[in-house]
Amino acid sequence: MGKPRERDLIRHYVVARYPERRVILGCPLGPVPERLIATWGARKALRVGRGLRPEVDALIFEDSKLVLIEAKILKWLDGLAKLTLYKSLIPSTPELQEYRDWPVEMVLCTPWSMESIEEAARASGIRIDVFITTDIQEYVEELGKYWTSDYKARREERKRAREALGLD
Repeated sequence: MGKPRERDLIRHYVVARYPERRVILGCPLGPVPERLIATWGARKALRVGRGLRPEVDALIFEDSKLVLIEAKILKWLDGLAKLTLYKSLIPSTPELQEYRDWPVEMVLCTPWSMESIEEAARASGIRIDVFITTDIQEYVEELGKYWTSDYKARREERKRAREALGLD
């Protein structure tokens, strides 16, 4: 559901917040599977194994620290959990060996926040950065309408129409 929107959110976010920094979007983390290295060699195994490794939405090289950023519109708990995992994978990431001793900051980019998110983030050492674009604002507002009685009635009406046409 949120993937293309979250990709857009992270792109806009890094341009706005880190305009002069080196950025890797969709940066793979963790070790390359040994069986791939044995088959393809270390260099080619990095490319071949890319889809087998978790990817952080954005990795920023800022001064002498790394910034891991995960963008979440709705599933902020997933973002918090992923960030702590991603941080643990940096020392075993071949592409980041020269940076493995750098401090790591974790950031959850989200269009909204509330106390429970902030408390969970604080406890995990994660910074929340509220960031929203016009498109994301419209999407969030549309989601807010989903459970209203008017919207439920329209969904039921569409469902009955589909059933009458034999589409369901």
